[in-house]
Amino acid sequence: MKYRKTTSTAQQHGQVMTPPALASVLIAQLSGEGKEWLELGVGTGRIADACIKLQTPATYIGVELDDRLIQACKVNDVFDIRQLDVLSPESLQASLGQKMFCRVTGNPPYGVAALSEQAETRFAALCPGLPSIKGWGQLDLYFVLESLARLRRPGEAAFIVGASIAEDAKLEPFRRHLIDAASEVECYELPIDAFDKNIEVQSYLLVARFSKSNICKVTVGRMRSGDFAITEQRPISSERAKIRLDLR
Repeated sequence: MKYRKTTSTAQQHGQVMTPPALASVLIAQLSGEGKEWLELGVGTGRIADACIKLQTPATYIGVELDDRLIQACKVNDVFDIRQLDVLSPESLQASLGQKMFCRVTGNPPYGVAALSEQAETRFAALCPGLPSIKGWGQLDLYFVLESLARLRRPGEAAFIVGASIAEDAKLEPFRRHLIDAASEVECYELPIDAFDKNIEVQSYLLVARFSKSNICKVTVGRMRSGDFAITEQRPISSERAKIRLDLR
């Protein structure tokens, strides 16, 4: 996906809002009734809306930087939205403290962004071995890693991520980090028009579950347009998944 120069914070960060049908499918992957949820980059709150409708969480904390997106969120007694920059480790720590969550989720922004020295250090600490581009970081990967760092074990996570997280050889350290820690990982290729018939984005629905098991069961597959039903699915070895987390 190509992003033009723009004054919109959402567009600068490559942020595409989650279709309600996809938000519901994402939330349905997790079992979180009565649990504490976290979403970094909550956007207009579509995933939060689906969670509150389908899972009845005890609490749902959403973090968002763009004030215009926050204004579109349907805040209630369960949904607590905080205006923070996820790329500011100090701000996130000041707001969330040592709080851990039973479920983490989101459709984080894609693309790359300039990182402060503190954010760059945090990124490297969250997943050692990732290739470093001085002063820059991949947004969806940063958001996923920061979310997983706040996930209580046992716990569950589900994200919509860019294709590079599943496919790029340079991101093998992340896949290895995830699979070595998780007990179950599922990764489904989404249709290229998942977000809009006029917008082509290659993305995946990534699900990870963490329990006491030290053997990770990995499943990859593909979802179709419209209802996001799974049309193809198969298990792969954890070692194969560390190389590529897809059907290819």
